[in-house]
Amino acid sequence: MRTEDGYIINKCLNGDSAAFGLLVDKYKEGIYALAYSKLHNFHDAEDVTQEVFIKAYQKLNSLKRWENFLAWLYAITSNLCKDRIRTQARRPDCEFVEDQNPSIIYQPSLDSYRKGLEYESISEKLNEALNALPEIHRQVLTLRYLGGMDNREIARFLGTSADNISHRLKRAKSRLKEEMLTIITTTFEHQRLPAGFTLRIVETVSRIMIQPMPRTPCLPWSLSATTGIIITFLSLNILCQTSLFNSNEYKQIIAMERKMVNVGTLPVDVLELSNVSLIFNNRMDSEKDKLETSNPSGKILWTLIPTMNLRLPSAHVKYPEESQWLPIQSDLKMDFFKVCFVDDLTGWAIGNTEHGSRIVYTKDGGKKWTNQTDNIACNLKDIFFINIDEGWAVGSTDGILKKGIIFHTSDSGQNWKCQFSITGNALRCVFFLDKYEGWVVGDEGTILYTNNGGVVWKKQVSPTNKELAGVTFVNSRDGWIIGKNGTILHTNDGGIIWKTQKSGTISNLNAVTFVNAKQGWIVGKCGTVLKTYDGTLWIAQNTPTKNNLLDVAFADECQGWAVGNQGIILNTTDGGANWIVQPSNVSDWLTGLSYTNDNVWVVGSNGVVMKRR
Repeated sequence: MRTEDGYIINKCLNGDSAAFGLLVDKYKEGIYALAYSKLHNFHDAEDVTQEVFIKAYQKLNSLKRWENFLAWLYAITSNLCKDRIRTQARRPDCEFVEDQNPSIIYQPSLDSYRKGLEYESISEKLNEALNALPEIHRQVLTLRYLGGMDNREIARFLGTSADNISHRLKRAKSRLKEEMLTIITTTFEHQRLPAGFTLRIVETVSRIMIQPMPRTPCLPWSLSATTGIIITFLSLNILCQTSLFNSNEYKQIIAMERKMVNVGTLPVDVLELSNVSLIFNNRMDSEKDKLETSNPSGKILWTLIPTMNLRLPSAHVKYPEESQWLPIQSDLKMDFFKVCFVDDLTGWAIGNTEHGSRIVYTKDGGKKWTNQTDNIACNLKDIFFINIDEGWAVGSTDGILKKGIIFHTSDSGQNWKCQFSITGNALRCVFFLDKYEGWVVGDEGTILYTNNGGVVWKKQVSPTNKELAGVTFVNSRDGWIIGKNGTILHTNDGGIIWKTQKSGTISNLNAVTFVNAKQGWIVGKCGTVLKTYDGTLWIAQNTPTKNNLLDVAFADECQGWAVGNQGIILNTTDGGANWIVQPSNVSDWLTGLSYTNDNVWVVGSNGVVMKRR
């Protein structure tokens, strides 16, 4: 199975040690919290966390299943914590550290822990409270408040369900006094890993030589011929619907091991049989690594036995399936730019006609669209509704001397009024957290902010003068802006200070979305998709297209869509580790996405409106 962790591990094993920093950033907080839950000492937990990642890098080539990287880290952490506890128990001086000269035992990393805290007294209270809890409750508390993880992340980390984690957290909190829970929350907030932790690990592993990923040698001529015969025989039998392919067991293998790859322009369905070769026999004993099928009709019985690595194409080429996207006849001669739905029925879209811009409205899920404005002598670029009443649209006036313009409605779009205009800077994207607080971005680094629904808009200081194309916030503090030439800006104070983040690309970036304060995606030119796990470091994801991607939307941490020119629609169900093309049956530019509950809408040029089936 290919995963994003596997992609990064592959880069590490092929000599890119710096890529390991992406894995460190992704998992360091969880490993640190786990270590603390076992050791009850922040300094020891930091040391163990550093040792875990260094040891993992040294042994990276021994990890057989890359998708199990997190579970592997968990096992390494548990073992190192046990070793440290045993070592400290054997030390005769372990209880006399406080008698030593502080200048001798001082560690710089402790400074951030002790600063501003009554360290010893608070640590004693903290450990006393946590020790009174069962280990499973202690773990979820530390992962939540020290690791900063949500229920889904904790569930994945511990290998259980999010509902189970929610139940454990509730039980753990109920056993603590409110005052102690406040102490835990405050203390953990001040005991996070230092800012330079990842860099320290990357610098360390850069000096470590690890065994490179082995290259698969070519098969000898005779074995290649034999393999060819087996492939041909297998293909013929697949087409003939033999008993093997009617068996439930074999269908399960196909479901687990098949995936799509592109051969030229055709998507080909590939069956991967890891460590498997094919023989047939009358009967064999059932063992752990064997798959046996029964056939009451008395036909040939097939058995799969582990002997070698084979990668066999399945017997059919998978031609484009029926589109998952249902075209909606809009009967509107306009090029749509953006769309925004607030529920499964009610939505708005903006676009251009040959006479100007227009805002249209639907109250039946997109089956029928109604004009809300006549042709406006401007170029609208984005529309955003926070609820069924309050909405904003932004763009610029026509002509040589362009003016950025903001329209607002408080009655579902029956009346649109101009809120704001400035000379010289076209506006391209609008985002609101609620009916009061919102941001607008545009050309020449323009960033506008309001805290009263747009009655007053104020400029925020921008560190760039480049064209800005997208903005999003997850709360009143944390937000991101993207734009031309790989521009990414981030704020953690609501926009008082915007700082530049490295994107690793010079491509124009067109849209950004986040599902929580850590995980987000950006799409842009030439099939560019970037993902972050911590809101800081951005990783390029592989996509099966070089088309420009113009909008992106995610339902949760796994399910997402991206759209672009030439009718391209991409879908992922694993957070972007794998993006696949979904047939749209159009060649128009697809420019806007909107998601509500289980429904997804797409709009584009030439009046294209589509809804996911």
